[in-house]
Amino acid sequence: MENNQIIEDTNNEIIETKEIDINVSIEKNFSYAHYHTDSRLKVETYTKNTSYSFIHSISITNNTDNEYNDLKLNFTFSHSAFHTFDIHINSLNRNETKDISNPFLIVDKVMLDNIIEPEAGCLKVSISDSERMISEIEIPFNILPISQLAFEDDEYVDERLYAKFVTPLASKVKQITIDAEALLKRSLVGYQNTDKNKLLEEVEAIYTALHNYGIIYQNPPAKRYGVQRIRMPEEVLTDRKGTCIDLAILFSACLEEIGLNPIIQFGEGHALAGLFLNDIEEENNEIPTVLFENGIEKREEVIRNLVGNKILIIDAVCLVSNQATSFQQAIDNGKEYVMRNYGKYFKAMDIKTCHLSAFSPIPCKGAGDEIIERIDPLTLVERQTEEISNEKFIN
Repeated sequence: MENNQIIEDTNNEIIETKEIDINVSIEKNFSYAHYHTDSRLKVETYTKNTSYSFIHSISITNNTDNEYNDLKLNFTFSHSAFHTFDIHINSLNRNETKDISNPFLIVDKVMLDNIIEPEAGCLKVSISDSERMISEIEIPFNILPISQLAFEDDEYVDERLYAKFVTPLASKVKQITIDAEALLKRSLVGYQNTDKNKLLEEVEAIYTALHNYGIIYQNPPAKRYGVQRIRMPEEVLTDRKGTCIDLAILFSACLEEIGLNPIIQFGEGHALAGLFLNDIEEENNEIPTVLFENGIEKREEVIRNLVGNKILIIDAVCLVSNQATSFQQAIDNGKEYVMRNYGKYFKAMDIKTCHLSAFSPIPCKGAGDEIIERIDPLTLVERQTEEISNEKFIN
């Protein structure tokens, strides 16, 4: 045989052995959020492989006594959104195993945007010389929708990946902040407000604008090959439905669009939105306003910041149109949740720190002329928002 060798083992069974074995390890589920994070890390750190890489490792083994020169490793994907470059191998000695550097994967997101259910994909890897194809393998995998992560074990969920779905530059997110300005009858200037209560007025205006869009609570789409599907901000505003994590992501996107630093608070089976009430670190302060280290913070520090009026946690589910929950009550619910709940799933994520690192937002549409249909929401309960002290520290 040209490409293979036939040998007979001690049990008189016929075994077909390839001239060159190709060993490729890849993730069985492709997640665009993982890929985008991996690409950012590779560009920033010049590393060839990260924990988010789709292709883990590649090696080839020469099973013959022949020496090969000028080999080419070719990668072909069944889906046209995926592309990478051939790898040239100068030589492969007899009976040698050689590790190959992972190629830089190029993915066209636009071609994946219409995937709403996991699709079957395949990676074909072949090795050839100038005259013939010597060996090839095919590896199947699942292509997940853009808004789905690829965790198979809840113990290894990296919550920072959810920050990639917070897209402040999405066109419909911008429309929310325009509506909030109309409600407030002034510009939203974020941390330029020296009075925290003025800043709070802007957050309440966004809360009301979102409520007025007529969003309802609805369970997440069916879970397949990974963790819960996320409805990204554009989808929530288009379909007018979302879960707690969908609404927390949407609220965070709106806050970031006006220059505020949002927070997403995770708990077991629930997620809330929030924000830092100060923009910069205050030196010589017993409870400094600092972004969470590496983007994630545990319960104790969240409570210290909350009690010290450094952050605000808001239950974003309260803004749905079929509830009349006041903004102040949403704040009260958020604070009560933090104080009463704990456990391994209790973590707070600082969006700004994540977005300044490899966990930046995935690309989204930044402009559009679509008119968002609205339904008539209930009138919110009028309740005076409690003032926040502007003192640097409260004992």
